[in-house]
Amino acid sequence: MIKYNEALSLLEIMWYGYITDDNIQEAIDNVAKVLTTRQVKFFVSDVRNSNTTRVTEEAWLLNYCFPLLEYNGIKRMARISDGCTLGQMVMGNIVDVMSKEEQYHFTVQSFAEREKAMDWLLNAQA
Repeated sequence: MIKYNEALSLLEIMWYGYITDDNIQEAIDNVAKVLTTRQVKFFVSDVRNSNTTRVTEEAWLLNYCFPLLEYNGIKRMARISDGCTLGQMVMGNIVDVMSKEEQYHFTVQSFAEREKAMDWLLNAQA
């Protein structure tokens, strides 16, 4: 499910169940549509209720999501997961790639709680 909050310039995607290639393509299409028609500064990907695999999520973020976010000038992205070891590995690999490539100009952090993610997104210093 994708939600856009105009007052906060916030785009949020919430994943449910098993994520397939079809789900990913649909998400990319929907995210791209909002990014190109709205002013979006902040992005949230909430995977707490999904059965995503490490490879599937990493591929989606690195190959599709990040280039799209960079192109459209996102300032910060929060990833919300259940805090399990797998989720920490995904985020660790993503941060490594982002720091080595230096092609992305937005900040990404991972959180286990939505409230903390939203606080960081909306209140962190630029």
